[in-house]
Amino acid sequence: SPNEVAAEAEPELTEPADEAALPSVAVVPVDPVDLLNAGPNRVSPSSIYRNDASQVARLSDGDFETAWNSQTMEPGATAPLFITIALPEDAQVQSFLMTVGYTKRSGGRDLFVQNMRIRHVRITHGADSFEADLDVDERGLQTIPVQGGGGEWRVELDAWVAGDREDYR
Repeated sequence: SPNEVAAEAEPELTEPADEAALPSVAVVPVDPVDLLNAGPNRVSPSSIYRNDASQVARLSDGDFETAWNSQTMEPGATAPLFITIALPEDAQVQSFLMTVGYTKRSGGRDLFVQNMRIRHVRITHGADSFEADLDVDERGLQTIPVQGGGGEWRVELDAWVAGDREDYR
């Protein structure tokens, strides 16, 4: 009968294996590492304000009082700016953390509000692409989840909002 066939096809239940007989695997949690400052890498922005090479180091110095500035953009410019990052091949990347603008306050001026702020980014690594809308009012670090290994990563800043100062482009 059909019931007998089904009963015969069920696997036989066995007792769980003795845990002492199973090989042990050590799982060591790894805290995230700032790959831009932890080892060999290459960071190249699409442009630098006034060709000042010290601007590049400001991309990842962790100081909210400094900032990378691209070349001045013409009003209405829409071409994305980008930052290319080359990491060691054995790196494992889980996220990018970034601010959307220059967070410094100076002499009663709020440079965050006065300058342009990044609204959208596209991050590519080989054939993989990750996109994120960013909060242009958030001054802290924003996390963009990604997944990939070492090699070249490209962060395209492809949409932004203007600041209060028209001449800050």
